[in-house]
Amino acid sequence: MNAVLQWLVLFHSRRVSQITAGRYFTWHSVWKAMVLSHNAFHKLYRFGSLIQRMSSETRRFFPPPPPDPIDERGNHEETEHTPREDKPPPPRLDSMTFPTNRLPQLNVPIIKRLPDVGQSLEVDQHDPGSNHNIDPNLPLPVVPEKTMFNLWEKTQTQTEVRWSRPENAGNFNSVLYQIEIKSGESGEWQSLAENYQPLYRVYFAEGKALFGRTRLSQDSTVTMVNLRVRPVGVFTNNGRQERKLGPWCENIVFSLEAKH
Repeated sequence: MNAVLQWLVLFHSRRVSQITAGRYFTWHSVWKAMVLSHNAFHKLYRFGSLIQRMSSETRRFFPPPPPDPIDERGNHEETEHTPREDKPPPPRLDSMTFPTNRLPQLNVPIIKRLPDVGQSLEVDQHDPGSNHNIDPNLPLPVVPEKTMFNLWEKTQTQTEVRWSRPENAGNFNSVLYQIEIKSGESGEWQSLAENYQPLYRVYFAEGKALFGRTRLSQDSTVTMVNLRVRPVGVFTNNGRQERKLGPWCENIVFSLEAKH
């Protein structure tokens, strides 16, 4: 813009100089030179105002980008991107991809059919609510809080075994729990106790484990002890008690480490 203004001033100044430098210098020529100078400056003023309006409109529609913030060490700080005002389109129902929050335009593949991945194994644990052959008058099985215990020289003196009450315990006047024990895999189940609370305590001291009246000592090999619990629902009718035996729960295993 400065170059254009300089050219216009130079052009009109030369024109004035040509008029005033003529052979026949009259007041008419002077007046004509003054008019030309006035018109030139008027055009320059209008052109400058036009350029100023254009620059203001340009700044209005195309504002300059803000400068990047600089920390005290002189490094550019990473500014967080503002969230997009226009939300990305929802994913198609027949698509196997979904847009992420951080990169809305990036599609990340996901697994859609989980049953086909890997091999399905049948778990040897039945859901009591799904078995329609269970007598509704019988108590449902209990669920132990923990099914594996390790008894060794640094074990605490008292170990508590806990389990949940049957889901239909409210259908009976009272519920008690029968507890049986078996040493090793080839041993036989033996009656251990009947508790009215879903709790049984095992004591261990000086290499000896005490399950009620059954005492086991550390040997040269690891000894495995199995414990199982089943609920017993009690009905009281005219002073007589009727018992309903529920199913046994999952085996609770105790490992008695070998003595070194």
